[in-house]
Amino acid sequence: MVTQARRPLAERVEDIGAWYGILKIITYAAVVSNAFVIAYTSDFIPRMVYKFVYSDHHNLVGYIDHSLSIFNTSDYKEEWGATPAESDPDTCQYRGYRNGPQDPDDPYGLSPRYWHVFAARLAFVVIFEHIVFVLTGIMQFIIPNVPSEVRTQIQREQLLAKEAKYQHGLKKARDNDYEDLIQALRDQNTGSRAGFGIRGSWARRLSRLSDGVDAHVDVPTKPRRSMESTVN
Repeated sequence: MVTQARRPLAERVEDIGAWYGILKIITYAAVVSNAFVIAYTSDFIPRMVYKFVYSDHHNLVGYIDHSLSIFNTSDYKEEWGATPAESDPDTCQYRGYRNGPQDPDDPYGLSPRYWHVFAARLAFVVIFEHIVFVLTGIMQFIIPNVPSEVRTQIQREQLLAKEAKYQHGLKKARDNDYEDLIQALRDQNTGSRAGFGIRGSWARRLSRLSDGVDAHVDVPTKPRRSMESTVN
């Protein structure tokens, strides 16, 4: 129980990892859902359509009558009508964009006004989400995820790491060359590997020196006197 329920160890990471993509998807879904909520649950779009398309004076005078449809009470079913003690009016109005009872093609069907409002709502959703995404992109461009000072420091650290790795490689190569030369001199003095061993060691030495010259790297040469004294 103690090993399973204890607090996990903290670990330093570069960013939030997979959560960045998840939050980005949630943000896009929130923008689209908010656009649909504004377009389909408010009277903002129908009012704007009436004001700029149907109104002669570009105002909202007469909007209530425009948003209501007419129903003929003679088309009531028996269970819809009033009680026998009451009388029904000739017509009544209800909220919606539908044809009247006198329409020859499609009585009580969806009117052209409905499709105008529907198209305006879809256009509002598209325009709204594009405006939000454009503003978000501009803000991301103006305010980067990593400040310029931090980015410069990261690049400097990467450059220093590469230089340290390069210097470590040069030092290791020089140490190996020095050890090969010492071993060749030891073989020469002891006579254990006459001829071939010495030539092989000196061939490797000359090959590495030539590689250093090709790479424009200064390969320091050790004084022969100090090497011989070391061997002796």
